Amino acid sequence: MLALTRVESEIRDELVRVARRCELTHYEAIAPIAGLDMGNPDHRTRIGSILGNISSFEHQYSRPMLSAVVVHKGGNEPGQGFFNCAADLGLFSGHAPDQRMEFFVRELRRLYAYWGKAHVEA
Repeated sequence: MLALTRVESEIRDELVRVARRCELTHYEAIAPIAGLDMGNPDHRTRIGSILGNISSFEHQYSRPMLSAVVVHKGGNEPGQGFFNCAADLGLFSGHAPDQRMEFFVRELRRLYAYWGKAHVEA
């Protein structure tokens, strides 16, 4: 079973809060939780890895990908890492832009349906 680090858990908690409000957040908004700066290419890689670990953690409990709430500030869609993680988890195999957007919207709806309820974790 995959376990999360302290920083990953803190970011996960923030993503759950965002999902419960049925909102989106940006990479720039969550990066500081891990002490990262999105102006640094190495930090962008690191935040992608953190988000991938969080989504993998959620997947092992049959929950939607929490990283779906994290999007680029200008484009309001997730980065390539989101789709790579979804492919690694066996959730997505498309490549065309419309397939990517359809999967993203479907996963976001699943996420809001799951966390938007009066949900109590065990």
